[in-house]
Parts: sequence; C-alpha cells; structure tokens
Amino acid sequence: MSEPQSIPQDAVIVGFDASDHSRRAVSWAAAEAASTGRDLVIVQSYEWSVSMIGSYDERLRRHTSDQVEEMAAEVGVNHPELSVHTRVPDGRAEETIPELLADSASRLLVLGASGLGAVSRVVLGSTAAALVRTVHVPIVVVRGEQSAPSAAPVIAGLDGTSAGDRAVEFAFDFAARHGAPVRVVHVVAGTSHAPTGVPTAYPRDPLAEEETPTEDAVALRVERLLADHPVKDVETEVVVGQPAGALMDAAADAQLLVVGTHGRGLLDRIILGSVSHAVLYHAPCPVGLLHPQ
Repeated sequence: MSEPQSIPQDAVIVGFDASDHSRRAVSWAAAEAASTGRDLVIVQSYEWSVSMIGSYDERLRRHTSDQVEEMAAEVGVNHPELSVHTRVPDGRAEETIPELLADSASRLLVLGASGLGAVSRVVLGSTAAALVRTVHVPIVVVRGEQSAPSAAPVIAGLDGTSAGDRAVEFAFDFAARHGAPVRVVHVVAGTSHAPTGVPTAYPRDPLAEEETPTEDAVALRVERLLADHPVKDVETEVVVGQPAGALMDAAADAQLLVVGTHGRGLLDRIILGSVSHAVLYHAPCPVGLLHPQ
C-alpha cells in the first residue's frame, strides 16, 4: 500500500478527500475491485497554492498522504486479498483523475456524492459534477446514507440507445458477480408525477416503432443483452411516466441504479442528459453512469 510510480493497468480508481461520502465511495470501490480481481487505486489530489510555501506546505502534504494511507490500511483489513495502491498527485482532482484513468486504462471510476443529511439528496460535489461530464469510462457515484443489503435489486434504465444498452449490460455484469436480482425499467414519457426539481425532458424513445412498446418488445431486447451474462433473476417493466422520477421510484430499495447518458462530443462535456443529471443529484442509492461507446 504505497504510492507507486505507475498505475496498475485496469485498476478500479476511486476519489478520496477524507470526507464521509468519499469513505463510503472507497468502501464501495474496494468491494467492486475485490469481486472483479482488479487492483484498487485510492486517489487524493493535493492542491498547492503560493500561500502554502514552506513548512506549512510540507506539513499539509504529509497530512494528506497520511490520510490516504490510513484509508488504504483500513481497506486492507476488510479486504486482505485486495492489492491497494495510493496516489497523491499535485493538482485539482478534475485534472489529475482523468490523467490517471488514461495511464491505467481503467474501466471504472468511483466517486462520492457531496453533502450531509438531507442536503446529500440534492447536492452533487463539484468534483464529481465536473468528472461525470468529462470522463467517459463507466462512473459510479456512491449516493445514499447506508448500504443496501446484498439481496437488494439492481435497477437498469433501458431506453433503446447504445448508452442505455451499455447501462443494462453493466447492471447484468454487476448483478452476476454479486448474486443480485435485476429489474430493467423502460419508461415511456407521459403525464405522471415527477419529484420536485427533477427535469422531465427525455429523448424520443427509439426502442420500437410503436409509440408505447409492449412488455414483449422490451423483454426481447433484454434477452439479447442478457446473452453473455449469467444473471438468473431478471424482471422487465414498461412504465408510463416521467423517466427520471420513475427510475428513482424503482430504485427506492435498490443497491445500484444504472443509466446511460446521451450527450455527444463537446456538448457532452458541458451538459448531461436530463435523466442522468436528475438521478445523479436525487437518487437514493449509488448511481452508475454509462456514456455511448
């Protein structure tokens, strides 16, 4: 558990800042890394400024390093089989984490949501908010005040796009390794209740030519996506309503909600799709976000 010169390839990378929400993110990332046989890299970026010249800078840098090493030691106790590494790069996390992801060819970034108590339901930390717009590997933002039981379902939003398909396959892969049931929810936008402050816009449904796809049409698409994933307990559901609100209702008792985001190119670096934006800010559980491939 030292700070290596290079990042292990295909490691799970998790952001850390010693806050409670980042500690929950590290715990989630450690369990995920252990289940996939990959290394875990805990990253705490160190932001230097001119005012910190001299001994204060040295003390603060040492304190930052001690914090991340203590977190790594705690992970080692809970997951003795896991290879845990730490990095304390100089710079803002919004800049250093994408560089580490590129160096390691990582396929998963885990971040904590911000805020305490009721505030955490409506606030996303500025670092997480920036990274979900600029990083295009799968991202999990760990929301919720406590972990759901292992038997809790994984919810996947299916919308007929390539990002939505990737979200469903990510959910299947996670559920297969953790022995969890999966509920695939396809929401047809309609006039239904949406939580206050949750955006309601949604892209036109490309899943079927019919205005309201049948359960059978959704089930056939899910069956195709399920082919390479040994998940035994899968349910599909077609819901008429506001997509963001319907997905969060479905995730009320979930251990993970996975959705796709539909931005392209430069625009995706500025704004997310309204549904993915809403669940990242409001969901009651960890949220997985998949971009188009």
